[in-house]
Amino acid sequence: MKQLRRYIRQILLTEGMKTVNDLPEDAYVWIMDKGSRFHVIVDTPSWSRKSASLSLRKAPHGCSGAWEVVSANASEGWGPLVYDIAMEYVGNEGIMCDRSSVSPDAARVWDFYLNSRSDVKAVQLDYNREPFITPEDETDDCLICPISALSCFQSRNFAQAVLNRNFLFLAL
Repeated sequence: MKQLRRYIRQILLTEGMKTVNDLPEDAYVWIMDKGSRFHVIVDTPSWSRKSASLSLRKAPHGCSGAWEVVSANASEGWGPLVYDIAMEYVGNEGIMCDRSSVSPDAARVWDFYLNSRSDVKAVQLDYNREPFITPEDETDDCLICPISALSCFQSRNFAQAVLNRNFLFLAL
């Protein structure tokens, strides 16, 4: 039953997911880079409001150099596209979820990256205190689970949680 639910969620995500091919001709991508923060906006004059926006900041300590998504806003289906743009923009540094809060919609996107995207690599992050997964490597130490994801802490299975990853595109 659990597998069936996961499969149905995956179909809903992929069927509703917009791609570059779905953008109207007057669409544009705007990236505002402010050094330790940047914003990605996908917009077009023909829409009454922004289709998608994403704000990221450089992780303050360790986290394998990842960029943390701190806010996301998207019209139906445009979220994954803006995440892909951000992931492409940061290259090998990768992106990770917000350390304080993750919405159910965003959690589904991260789960999709982990389980269904062969072009995306999920790099395991380490907990910033014991129990360590890689005690010899301090560069991957990070506040692991978002505070709102208490099930991650309660399960004590940090390595299995999808939100404890840094996601980046594989080199083609």
